Amino acid sequence: MPPPIEHPCLHLHVLPDTFFVSKLGPIEPVPQSIINHLINNSRFLSLTRTPEETSIVGQWHDGIPAAFEHEAVWRCIKLQGPMEFCERAVKVHQSATYIVPKHWSGYWRSSLRL
Repeated sequence: MPPPIEHPCLHLHVLPDTFFVSKLGPIEPVPQSIINHLINNSRFLSLTRTPEETSIVGQWHDGIPAAFEHEAVWRCIKLQGPMEFCERAVKVHQSATYIVPKHWSGYWRSSLRL
């Protein structure tokens, strides 16, 4: 049985950090610096490859290549957690990335009671 909707693990939080979102072509290689970041850094980074594109979503910091800086205009919304992996809400979360432009932060805080 999933947790009730008011359960603390389902509370949403807008993270204070800036995130970048980048889209590469289907056969375009992932930059080696991003691969190195994935291996050697504990900051958030997600690589998703489909037949149509490769998406890179990550927390912006000085170690990220400057080529991604213009894409660092996003904020993330995080479920407080922790949740059991078998919960349905986690499965929904796996199929969606909760990111919003930085200038939307105030709206999300007021409308989601964050």
